[in-house]
Amino acid sequence: MSPELKKIVRKVAIAAGDELKGKLPPHPAHPKGRNSYAHIFERIKSKMGGRSYADCEDWEVNRILDIIEYYTKNPC
Repeated sequence: MSPELKKIVRKVAIAAGDELKGKLPPHPAHPKGRNSYAHIFERIKSKMGGRSYADCEDWEVNRILDIIEYYTKNPC
């Protein structure tokens, strides 16, 4: 992915993490609370076949932004 698009995706993902702070449901594996930023980046990696957003192609940016938007609106 180009540096410009990486910067955009990272900025949107960080904003999503900010918005999700305190909204993720509790999980027994995270007794001190869940990391909303890690959650967003993990969801991207999971949905992109194990690739981080930085390893994706430029043409996949819209899909990544859709994933971020979905998980921001539907915390799990």
